Order: sequence, then C-alpha cells, then structure tokens
Amino acid sequence: MGMFGNHRQLNAVRGVGRRQIIRSAQRICSVSLLALATALPGCGQQANLTPEGYTQYGGWTVTRYTNAKTPAKVEMCSAVVENIQRSSLRIATTKQGLTVSVNGASPSGSGESPKMYLYTDEQSKDPVKFAGKFWKDPAYEYDHWLGKQFTTDTDLSSKLMTAETLTASIYSPGNRTGNDWPESHFELGDMNGLTSVLQACSDGKSASDLSDIVKPVPAKCEGDAALPASGMCLSAARFQLHVPKGGTEELAPNCKWSVSDARLSENEFLVYRALKCGSETSKLVPVSEGYPVRLNALVAPTAAYTDGFGFEQSDGWKDPIVTVFKYDGNLSHLDEIPKIAKKAAADAGMTYSDGCVLEYDEYSGLLALNDKNEADMENPNWNAPCGPLGSQEGLTVYWSYLRSGYVAAIHYPFDGYFGLDWNKMILVKPDSEGGWTQQ
Repeated sequence: MGMFGNHRQLNAVRGVGRRQIIRSAQRICSVSLLALATALPGCGQQANLTPEGYTQYGGWTVTRYTNAKTPAKVEMCSAVVENIQRSSLRIATTKQGLTVSVNGASPSGSGESPKMYLYTDEQSKDPVKFAGKFWKDPAYEYDHWLGKQFTTDTDLSSKLMTAETLTASIYSPGNRTGNDWPESHFELGDMNGLTSVLQACSDGKSASDLSDIVKPVPAKCEGDAALPASGMCLSAARFQLHVPKGGTEELAPNCKWSVSDARLSENEFLVYRALKCGSETSKLVPVSEGYPVRLNALVAPTAAYTDGFGFEQSDGWKDPIVTVFKYDGNLSHLDEIPKIAKKAAADAGMTYSDGCVLEYDEYSGLLALNDKNEADMENPNWNAPCGPLGSQEGLTVYWSYLRSGYVAAIHYPFDGYFGLDWNKMILVKPDSEGGWTQQ
C-alpha cells in the first residue's frame, strides 16, 4: 500500500491533483475517512456511473450518480466534507447500505486490504475494526478511496447519527512520524439532516425540493458550546485544531482534552487544546496588551494525582507561560526566532552567545534554542548563554510557529505541567464570510 508518512506530506504530493480537479466541474479533491459507496472488488472503477452536482449541506458536497444506460435512475448519492488538513470524509448511499472509505492512500497491488479503525467522538477504546478495500470514483478521479461496506443496521451506522466527530486510523507500518496508526479527524455536523438530504437525492428529488431540509446554519452555537474569548463554536475550534471531540486519552480522573482560547488583539485569538477537569478547563490569560502578548496559565485542578498528571489551582506558574511575538511575515520564522531571543537577552541584561542554535526538539516536537557548546553548570560564574528565551537550567523555552508573522515562546519548567497541549496551538481571526481563518 502506498501510504504517506504524514498528512503534511500527503497534502503536498496531492496538491497538483487537487487543483486539476477543482478546474473540472463537480470535482473536488479530498481525503475521506467515511464513504458510502457500491462495494467493488479490489481497486474497482465505477466507470458506468455519471456524477452530477446535487447540493451543498453545511460543509458537505453532495453528488448524485446515474447509470449511463438508464440516466433517469439514481444509482447512488455521496457526500464529501473536508477537514483542516485538506483531507475529506465521503459518505454515499446505495441499496446495499453504507461503505466507509478514506483517501490519502493508494494500493501497491491488487487485492490489498489494509487494516483500518473507525470511531466516533471519544469512543477510541471501542473502534470499528476491519480490513479496507480500495475503490475509484468517477467524481474524484485522482483519489483512491479506502474503506468497507456496511449495512444500515450496524453499530457504526447508529453511532454516526449522534456523533459530532469521526476518526479513522489506517495501519501504516514504519510510518515516519513514529505512529503506525496515523489518524484523521472530521467534524460531522448535522448527520440527521445530511441523511435526509442523501435520502432525498436517492429518491430522485430535485435539489430545489430540499427547502424543508436544507436550512441556514445558525450563527450562534447551541447552548454554551462556545469559546470564552472569541465566541467560536467548539466544533469549529476542533475543526481548526484537527482534534476529535474529547480527545483520545484520559489523563486524570474526570479529565478530558477540550479546547479554549485567548484574545491577543481586537480580532486575533490564540486557540489551543486544554485539559478539562469537571467543569473547569485549563486556560491561558493575557497579562499584557500589544505584541509581544504575555499569557499566564490557570490550571484546572484534578480530583487526584494519576499516572504523573495531577495538580491544584495553585500549581500555576507565576511568570508568563506563553509569549506571542509578531514579526515581518515576509521573513522566515527560523531566522527571526534567534533575533527575537537575542533582543530579549539584551533587554534582560543576559548573555546571548553565537553558539545558540535553533533546533528541533524530539521530546516536545517543537523548536528550542540550545547552546551548541556543552554547558558548565557547575561553574558558579556560568550563565545561560541563550538568554531568557533559550534552554537553561530548570527551564526550557519551546517555540511554536503559529502562522506567517507570529510565533509563540512557551516557557516550560521541567517540573511543571499545566494541562495544555503545546503541539495544538494556532492563531485565528474572523474571515469575511463569518467563519475563521488561520491564514
């Protein structure tokens, strides 16, 4: 099976194909983890089907397929939604039921059946397991779709009707990220409404007859499901961060991963994954105005100390935990971070050596400024050579690229943990269509 090492590589390789598809009517390149389609052996091609655009429902693109010999007869209908990584989830209806499939992988030989997991929301401990098969689809000619056909009475089908997110893992041994089961997460939206649209499509109804089904998405979130600073809906925040509802692991009793945010300017917000314990969520609180923006941590207290993770509200760090810097977006962040750190050292009256280099940190998966010369910490006259924003005794500062022109320095003490996922942190602002953008 041809499987890319990670999603970032996948998107780069498939970018040309995606542009070619967009130039063709009714064709959208996307990576899908869920598809409902006619089961074909091996890597089949539905060459006898003619796709035509049907409608949009929320983020879903719905397509109707007819047979070239009997154009008045609807053979199947599919729905495709794209996630933040430009991967897509495809759902298609046929008389046989549901076929769950994904793209992003390609077969290396006939009859290949990679192992797959599918699970909804935070039910990662009880995934649907199966051996996937490959399909081709005339509406997405540049994609291979990997999945399995399910009947409508399966446990997965019932879970989808009440789920907010769907996650799929495909077995990829030797994956360069170190994870042999790379995952993709998708926001499902209103599955009951989507099911009604697909049923109407399959019944041969015109898209103009869907006024009672296709309704505008409400501008406000339902209930209290909104981030405190920006008002962004939690589902939209998870979509931007590419994380499933509830996360995939339990870190302490009564604690789950959630999402929170902080205001950096009038229309810029830092969105990040944070631990929610009971009714409280760990959060970052701005303590300065204007860039650089400094933020302190307020910790959601856990009920007990479990597996190395447990803390009280008093465990917050007295100094800023995160500092967001702004720089010229036309320049490289790899060049600008050392300049920012050098200025901070000068402002603090500290040393900044030419031996300080920006390196990838395998422990955190982020960047760190380290002295390439061996530190002499036993020398009473030794000073941290990379200043307050570099690695030093008892403290490491990790650097996270947020978007062009913005980086975050994360002050991380070796003995501290704040219920925050430093690898899931982005900067967003409102777009002209009432949504959110990272660009």
